[in-house]
Parts: sequence; C-alpha cells; structure tokens
Amino acid sequence: MTELVHLGATNSLTDVEGISVGHFERLDAPWRTGATVVVFDRPSVAAVEVRGGGPGTRETDVLAHGGANSGIDALAFAGSSAYGLDVAGGVMRAMQRDGRGLRVGPRDDDIVPIVPGAIIFDLGRGGSSRATADSSFGEAAYAATSLGAVPQGSVGAGVGAQCGGVAGGVGSASAISSSGAMVAALVVVNSFGSAFNPKSGLPWGVEFELDGEFEDYLLRRDAKFSAPSRRPISTLNTVVGVVASNLALTSNECKRMAVVAHDGLARSVRPAHTFFDGDTFFAASTGRKDLLAAEGLERLLALSEVFELASEAVARAIVHGIGQARAFDGVPAWCLPKT
Repeated sequence: MTELVHLGATNSLTDVEGISVGHFERLDAPWRTGATVVVFDRPSVAAVEVRGGGPGTRETDVLAHGGANSGIDALAFAGSSAYGLDVAGGVMRAMQRDGRGLRVGPRDDDIVPIVPGAIIFDLGRGGSSRATADSSFGEAAYAATSLGAVPQGSVGAGVGAQCGGVAGGVGSASAISSSGAMVAALVVVNSFGSAFNPKSGLPWGVEFELDGEFEDYLLRRDAKFSAPSRRPISTLNTVVGVVASNLALTSNECKRMAVVAHDGLARSVRPAHTFFDGDTFFAASTGRKDLLAAEGLERLLALSEVFELASEAVARAIVHGIGQARAFDGVPAWCLPKT
C-alpha cells in the first residue's frame, strides 16, 4: 500500500459511517442458531459474488448488473441452512413499520425494503434440526442494531458456526487509510477448510494484523489446542459476509470489491470455495466520500488499493471470529474465554 493504514475506531463494520449491526440468537436446548442483520441508514449501492458450491441466498438477482434496483436497505445473515432465509422477511416487516425501504405507492405502508441475505449450515448443532431461525429472529436482530462496536464470536448468525472443526463465529475488522478511505468486513466463519497453518499452529490470517489487534488472542490461546483432523469436520458449511466502504462506488466497482473479498477468504481458510461451502460475499458503498480528482487509470489504481484493504479485512475478520468464539458440544475453541 502507498498510504499509511490503521484500524478504525472500533475495528468493526460499523466504522463505515451509515452502517449499524444487530445480532439475535437462541441457545436454549434444542436451539443453537441465530441471525445477524446489517442495516444501512440510506439505500446503498451493492453487489454480490458467490464462489462456493452450495450457496443459500435470497434476493441476489436484484444485485445483478443491469437491474433496476437503486440500492439495498439491509443484509440478513442467518444459521439454520435454507430455513434461515426466512430471517430476511422479518427484517423487511420491521423496516416497513419504520417506513424504511423502496416506496412503491402513495400509502404509508407502500414500502418494500430491499434485504438480500445468505445463510450458513448449522442445523442440529443445538439438538434438533427443527429448531431453526425464522422471521422473528430477523425482527429481533433488527431491533438490536447499534452503531457501536460489533459483538463478535459466538453470537448471531455465528453462534453455531464451525471452522474446519474448530468453533467459528462472527468476526469483523476495519481499516482506514491516510486519505480517509474506510473499508470494513463482517464475516460469519463456518468453513469446511481450516483457518490454521499446521506448521505454526496459528491462523493463516495473522500475517495481516494491524496495530497489534491479535495480541490478546496470542495471550489467551489454549496451550492444549490443536486443529482437528479432517475426519470430524462437517461437510455442510459456508462462509458468508460483507465488505463495505465509505467511498462512493458504482455497482460495477462494488462487484469487483465483492470478488476481491473472496481473496481474503482464500488466504485465511484452506481450502476455500469447496463443493461443501456456499461462500458468498456482498459488497456495499455508503457513498460518504469521493475519490477526489481520481479518473481513468488513476481511479482504478486507487480502487485496487482500497479493495486490497477490503480483502485483508476479510482475513483479519476471520481471525477475530475464531479468536472470540467459544467451545460448544465437543467443538474446541482456539482461545480460552476472557476471565
């Protein structure tokens, strides 16, 4: 990078102005699933890139090139496999009551919020495959949205997540350049592949650390921990997430940022994009800042550097997701809980 880069204020997705995040989960038996909602304070330009072999998504076609959509209002991530796609409907109902969304008629309730979503597989991890996230999870997660630091680890859509047989979860990270370009990622880490380098025993993503952000994990890592063999690892997984920037981007530029976000996944989880994953990344622009005086090749070069920051934010978010996750039902955690 040609610019100095540092952590954002909270080192999470909400460092991008105009974004709030909320979680809701159930852990009472036989439940172990949840939802995470990302809300934009105004319709935001967005795109999506699906690389996994078994995705579960909702409203991704609305983000296709050439579509009439003017922007998304929120994103819904959930556990419960395809059942969790109902979560987005709950977010829509809650936003409709708040008068937020695409206006389609003259009445107060003539509103259709645009809420794409994606799910991970965590069925039965609390005891029953009938204990699934539904629209009520979406309403509750929406009600819990905050502009503050994003809670991470075993929360929301990541409460039942595993990462290569290790406890996974929700992770987030941000970075800001000296020119004021802000990028951030939120990832639900639930992968077939492992996040750990077998030689060092550390996550692959630690090489992208900014400002000592992983020091606490290195202090709390479980001395008895070792990444499990392939045998006990689930073959039904999926990593989903979003990268966002305060820069004013076109839909095509968001598409490129979504593509590059998958590079961060491939750097920090190996293997990635398998037949057993539904890896999906959204990208969004809140449009608070312009790339001043940047045109043609100069703009493309500047954007390439920003998108690389987004890719690294994904890798860093994955480390945070597993670093803050808690062990459950025989699934080990990398780090010991804070005392």
